[in-house]
Amino acid sequence: MTAGQGYRYLLNSVVVGDGDRDAVTALTRYYEQAGTPPGRWYGSGLSGLREPLEAGSEVREEQLKRLLGHGQDPVTGENRSNA
Repeated sequence: MTAGQGYRYLLNSVVVGDGDRDAVTALTRYYEQAGTPPGRWYGSGLSGLREPLEAGSEVREEQLKRLLGHGQDPVTGENRSNA
């Protein structure tokens, strides 16, 4: 996974429900069952957003793209500086 395009991996595999697998579970579970629930927003950084997200709210695809794909505010799409 790389910065900028890594969110595509999340959207194309993890987000679509590839599920958890322990060492004793057959690999066929990967193809037979959905497993990964939608992502949720948590953490102290939520209050630092211009338009704060509600803790526990579902992560939308566009938000993930903005934050991980472009390093932008996930709600507004604004570039944030460290100044």
